[in-house]
Amino acid sequence: MRAIIDMTGRVIGKLTVIRQSERPPNSTRETYWLCRCECGNEIVATGWRLRKNTRACRCAVTKHGHASNGRPSREYSSWHAMIHRCENPNATGYPYYGGRGIAVCERWRKSFQSFLDDMGPRPEKHSLEREDTGGNYDPENCIWADMRTQLLNRRNTVIVNFRGEDMPLSRVIDISGTPFSYFKVHYRLTRSNFTLDQALFEHRSRNGRPLKVIDHA
Repeated sequence: MRAIIDMTGRVIGKLTVIRQSERPPNSTRETYWLCRCECGNEIVATGWRLRKNTRACRCAVTKHGHASNGRPSREYSSWHAMIHRCENPNATGYPYYGGRGIAVCERWRKSFQSFLDDMGPRPEKHSLEREDTGGNYDPENCIWADMRTQLLNRRNTVIVNFRGEDMPLSRVIDISGTPFSYFKVHYRLTRSNFTLDQALFEHRSRNGRPLKVIDHA
């Protein structure tokens, strides 16, 4: 059995560890700790959470009115996820963010309110996007973007030459009149060795033989 690391008295973000807490029923073998937040609230958190990403109770959410039925708002969720993927090596997306050197500016890192003041409300079906995908999260480089903007801005955006002009494949899908989806055209180009015209306009049978070419003059 591994030794318990005593965290009593440690100050972690806004939390001060008071003492070890009883393990909740049906919980894992993790050690739990009773902590007091700067706002006065007390929470129980596992040692793993405290070491990795828990830095406060939910006071930041309720303080700014960004909670509903106990759940954080879209804006707060975006802010939290941004910091998580840039600073927590155990986060799923860390290798593509913090692992690549992408950081959160000090103003946003320290204050959800500052992030909210700079970005404003998050529109429906939008998420936080960096205009320069190699740049950091800061007010000059971030926008609320819809899915189409995100696709255009990805590092792996496919650029093709259509009618003599280089442009993203998603733009070609919009203006070419192809009846096929982006994903089908992309698959044809990257996995089936189609030319661009074939990928955009050629119907094929199941055995791969051309059936007809769509008129796209």
